[in-house]
Amino acid sequence: MNFKTRQIAGLFLIFLCFFLNGCHSAKSKTEKVSKKEMRFLYQKQIFTGTFTGTLKNGKAEGNGVFSYKDGDQFFIYTGKFQKGSCKGKGTLHTSMMKLKFQNSINTGTYKGSVIDGIPDGRGTFLKKNILFL
Repeated sequence: MNFKTRQIAGLFLIFLCFFLNGCHSAKSKTEKVSKKEMRFLYQKQIFTGTFTGTLKNGKAEGNGVFSYKDGDQFFIYTGKFQKGSCKGKGTLHTSMMKLKFQNSINTGTYKGSVIDGIPDGRGTFLKKNILFL
């Protein structure tokens, strides 16, 4: 085998290895998980909780449920995920909802529909620390 033929054969083998490995590594890894510990960003804070659903390349994708609880604080999102974030329709039940009413920020419990993690449609909000006289 002469030098030029060996070069062509070598380049062909390199291309073949790159093509086979490149296509294989380019495939996304998808797995179903149940109550897997994960981190989730909500209202500019990161919460560590559990996720049940599908992971694509290690991030929540498709339908799933994320749950977080620490004392009186809780957060349960059921719905669509895309690249690890809630995207599209879902339902949210949380004690940490912050809503602006009449120029003040109110924290309370929300249970209802959301789109991209923001209340949309039907839902209820109960403000904390309401004093009835």
